[in-house]
Amino acid sequence: MELDKETIEIAVAAVASKTTYVGSGSAILAWAMSVQIVPAVGVLIAIVSAVINWYYKREQNRRELERREHEREEHAARMRNLMSGFDPNTPRK
Repeated sequence: MELDKETIEIAVAAVASKTTYVGSGSAILAWAMSVQIVPAVGVLIAIVSAVINWYYKREQNRRELERREHEREEHAARMRNLMSGFDPNTPRK
């Protein structure tokens, strides 16, 4: 079973979002424990996952705009057909 690109992108975005929280939480925890390298790693993880999350959210928004534009074009075509007297629901003779 092959997954489509949109499903994969949504899954990656969800993982990136959760990773952002884990990275931020580990940075705060490490800062509280005063370990020098762990806060830097936590901040790095939080930044990288935030960038990944931003990218996939942008892609999702782009796909949504394309879908809406396609729906608008489809609606306009249907309206042109109806205004010209063509009814796709009327059986042909």
